Amino acid sequence: AGGSVRIVELEWGEDGTASSAIATDSAPYDYIISAEVVYLEETHDLLLWTWDRFCGSETVIYSVFINRPFSWNFFVKLHDADL
Repeated sequence: AGGSVRIVELEWGEDGTASSAIATDSAPYDYIISAEVVYLEETHDLLLWTWDRFCGSETVIYSVFINRPFSWNFFVKLHDADL
């Protein structure tokens, strides 16, 4: 077996991804771990773009969030995007 873990700062969306340390990494990743990333509705589309860029059909995303009235809107968008 083997593998690696790397943690980098990443601004969501095409512009943020282009300037990140993982911009040239080959996708998809096996796992993505996120915490408290759906707290601003205006960033939901950027997060969806980013997850689409780095996820494949076998990617597992672990996401922790506080249940706010608008938080579920993100998961509706995620479902509708069929990622």
